Amino acid sequence: MIYFKRSTIFTFLLLLLTASCGQNHSGKSRSLASIGEEFSSDIKSLDINSQAIALRICNALRSKRSYWHTAPVIGRKATFQVNNLGCNGDSMDLDIETKISSTLMSNPIVFDSLETAFYFKDVITEAHGPLSSVCPSIFTGDTPLEFYSKGSDRIYTHFSKVDTNVDRLTLKFAEINSNDQQQVSGYKVYRAVSYDIVTSTKDSTLLGTAKEINQKEGCENKSEYIFTQKLISIL
Repeated sequence: MIYFKRSTIFTFLLLLLTASCGQNHSGKSRSLASIGEEFSSDIKSLDINSQAIALRICNALRSKRSYWHTAPVIGRKATFQVNNLGCNGDSMDLDIETKISSTLMSNPIVFDSLETAFYFKDVITEAHGPLSSVCPSIFTGDTPLEFYSKGSDRIYTHFSKVDTNVDRLTLKFAEINSNDQQQVSGYKVYRAVSYDIVTSTKDSTLLGTAKEINQKEGCENKSEYIFTQKLISIL
């Protein structure tokens, strides 16, 4: 029979506790939502903290759309660094030069190029893109839901602070999750996209820009597709 001293057991437990604390994702986490994360079918509104961050983001996006048309920034060159890690483990890195294009202030803005590789071409603003139904409610002081619907899917909006100059919008694309009786038991995330948006800067050209976009999606082989797009410059 093996005997352990109390001091030995205490030391072992202390080591376990220290190790578990080291795994705690504290601080400003830069990871996306976990694929497979589940939500209930309940209908909830954004909390106060999320609304405050959403207001900063929406204001920055509105300022960008106005400034880019009046400065004008439309017609200038934007360069991105793109990294793509595919489901089979293959990776691709390239720089993409684009032209910032739009016809009217009421029309969407795009990063236009002849590049055939995937990149986020549409410019997110308060009027166009994933927050086009959220920002109007934020501006009027109404409380938006924490998700909006696209077909049978739900797209959950999560707002967080990255640092003093950048806030993050994370979109969690979730499909219906059914129980054994084929009843809707909730929603499961199959894709996540995050936008790190500049909400405080002295450079009006950069205010409201998505300095980094990250996308993650589950693959059939149980691996993950990961995509990153970083804004290098606007000249």
